[in-house]
Amino acid sequence: MPDLLCGHAATDVDLVQEYIKGAERGLAALAAAESLTDYVAQRLLRVSDMEDPENFLQVIHGCNFVVHRNREWRLSTSVRDYLLDRLANYGDMEKTVHRELLNLAFDASEGRERLENLPLYLAEGPGKAYHLSVLDSNSGLDEYSQIALAGTLRAGWLSSILATEQQERGVIPKSAIEVSFLRGIVAYNEGRRAESIKFLGEVSKSSEESIQVGIATHLVGRFLSQKTRGKDKGKGASHKEAIQMLRRSLDIGLKLGNQRHVAQVQHTLALSLLIHDPNRRGKEAFDLLRQSAHTLESISDDDGVAQVLHTWAQALYRRRQAGDLEIAESKLRQSLSIGEALRNRQHQVRVLITLSKVVGTRNPEEGRHLKEKARQLSDVEKIY
Repeated sequence: MPDLLCGHAATDVDLVQEYIKGAERGLAALAAAESLTDYVAQRLLRVSDMEDPENFLQVIHGCNFVVHRNREWRLSTSVRDYLLDRLANYGDMEKTVHRELLNLAFDASEGRERLENLPLYLAEGPGKAYHLSVLDSNSGLDEYSQIALAGTLRAGWLSSILATEQQERGVIPKSAIEVSFLRGIVAYNEGRRAESIKFLGEVSKSSEESIQVGIATHLVGRFLSQKTRGKDKGKGASHKEAIQMLRRSLDIGLKLGNQRHVAQVQHTLALSLLIHDPNRRGKEAFDLLRQSAHTLESISDDDGVAQVLHTWAQALYRRRQAGDLEIAESKLRQSLSIGEALRNRQHQVRVLITLSKVVGTRNPEEGRHLKEKARQLSDVEKIY
């Protein structure tokens, strides 16, 4: 074992290799997994032709290069990194063990494997993307993108770590926008917006017309629009760039036939136009809101409809042409009703505040009552 592994870890590995036949081959097979259970480890040792895998596991469980965590365990980082390099020297065995792990991940997703037998990374999605990438990098990248779009926060976080590792090892290209998209979405969902925009900005530069690029241009465009809110009055470069990005995102959604994406971008674009250029772009903005609400209603996205109605009413309140306040009140009450049905207190509070202003223009007392109701509901929200 080279000096890259220092201290007792190197000593333990040396001892195992010295006294157990084929130990390095078996350890290399185990290194293919991000984490292990004894059940998975035995499967890998068998496909690597390790003699007496049960005894081998008993021996290495007492070694200090094995890190235990609850019912799972893993090889220490320095040992695993070395063994992953060695695994590539064992010919077809590398693909054999990754295929075995991929099969376990597929079996788990289709209910053919007991989840308690598997480490979480195999049971929850990241393992499928990780091991598929070794066998077919393009398919693996698609899987990483799907996790970004539909996976849990935990699955996305672990997938971003595994994908980054594979980029550093040359398994998948460093230029792959799927990984930037994954890391951007994970950062966005965790509230790390500046970091998120850095990664999504890389994706938005792609000439592809995929939903990933559409989402990236939407989120970056919205960020740029919000960044210039209250500044430049529509004349700043950032705002112009934001509008361009949002229009491109809308075009991608239309070409892909993704109604939900189109409706969401229409809402964002309308809001951006109303904030920065209400006089010249007001008609377009109201048309976009109308289209967005109609589409969201047609696909039964009640929360989306409620948000668009709120934005629409706010715009009418600011414009205040003949009949605008009456229409605004109607849309706000509809939005509030949806928020109550969805038990979305935060939305109800926001709508009640806007409604108090609209109603207050004709009935100050009722306006104050609605504002007080919003305050009380906000206090309840803080408790929960």
